[in-house]
Formats: sequence, C-alpha cells, structure tokens
Amino acid sequence: VLIDTCKQSAVEFCKLNYLSYDIIFITARPNKLNIVNDTKKWLIKNEFYHTNIIFVNSIHNKISIIENDPLSELFIDDFTKGYETGKYTIQED
Repeated sequence: VLIDTCKQSAVEFCKLNYLSYDIIFITARPNKLNIVNDTKKWLIKNEFYHTNIIFVNSIHNKISIIENDPLSELFIDDFTKGYETGKYTIQED
C-alpha cells in the first residue's frame, strides 16, 4: 500500500478544498490495525489533506453511508477493487 501511486490532481483537489469542506475518505478495506495504520501513513505521505477516514466492509457500504448523510455534497470514487492483490478491477454493479 505504501508504494501505491496517486494522481497529483487528486492531491491538489484535497489541498484546495480542505479548509472549506470536510474531506472524508471512505475505504472498503478491513478495519484492522495494520491496514488502518498503513492507510493513514499513505494519505500523509502523499499529502492528502483530510478530515476523517471511514473503513467499511464493501463498496456497497460506501454508497449507503453517503445516501444517509444529509451533509454530503460531493462523492468521488473510482470503484476499483483488488489493489491488495496487484490485479485490480472496476466494480460494475
């Protein structure tokens, strides 16, 4: 995880909007201590300014969280899965 690359435009988006909005990362990764720590380290290393990180069990739980949050104004997701295996795919359903 710590060597995964990121889009610089995404980093810049977070930097530009961090002071005006809550930026919350929702990730469908297991909520285990080593994974939580690695995720936090990766966000810091890549300078992703954020307010909070939420770990959920599946991609469908991400959508449920957004639908039930009346304050959500924007939701961006690449809907990919399988990064941990090195063979990621885009979720289509």
